[in-house]
Amino acid sequence: MEINQLTTVIFDLDGTLCTYEESLGKSLLRCFEVENVDDLPFTPEDYEEEFGRQFCSAIEGRIERPELSYRKRLVWSLLEPLSGFSQKQIAGYADRFDEVREEGLELFPESVQVLKRLQGGVKLGLLTNGPSSLQWAKIRHLGIEELFDEVVVSGDHGLVKPDPEIFHLTLDKMGSTPAESIYVGNSHKYDVEGAKNAGLPVIWRRNEGGERPDPDENYPEPDFVVDDLVEIFDLGILQLSDDSDSRRVKLS
Repeated sequence: MEINQLTTVIFDLDGTLCTYEESLGKSLLRCFEVENVDDLPFTPEDYEEEFGRQFCSAIEGRIERPELSYRKRLVWSLLEPLSGFSQKQIAGYADRFDEVREEGLELFPESVQVLKRLQGGVKLGLLTNGPSSLQWAKIRHLGIEELFDEVVVSGDHGLVKPDPEIFHLTLDKMGSTPAESIYVGNSHKYDVEGAKNAGLPVIWRRNEGGERPDPDENYPEPDFVVDDLVEIFDLGILQLSDDSDSRRVKLS
């Protein structure tokens, strides 16, 4: 795909700009104060399955326990059917897990540096998949909202990546077109496939130990691959002037 002038760079959030310092399993072990996964009342896989179910329900306008934060709702849903847990205990575990998980969320070391270097040269967008309350809580906890010209959370719009419509909606909000934009994400299923189907070129962040393409799935190829966001500036596609007041970002 040929782009003459890059005016817009849109980033994914989870796994692209930020990550958890510990795995979901370790967070659950800390929450329930046990040493072995076998001693947990539910597995990390149970949690992830319930996450997907609840997210689909929210997209369809069916939010269970709307008074609770997203993580707390999941813990309630998983523990309430089990015997041996009082409502007071469930509420305590839900609060504890929400705290543990939020405390462990952190930006990759280079994320702010890269965003600030791009500021002024391009319009910066953030497009993240997930429930509205959860994703906005992450964004505000990380303190990055002000770094972007536009922030779009898919759950606010009843859409889910890789649906190309959420990419088009983001571009419309930014006054941009696919031909002048590029998307940066870490997921083949949600980021690469979604952005490519929306007509955007893609930079794939290849995280160590993170998502790899499923060999049984025929995902489109990203246009560029980086292991660290700073490598975006080494791809040969960006040209930044030294004048911070008049920076322009161009594709070579």
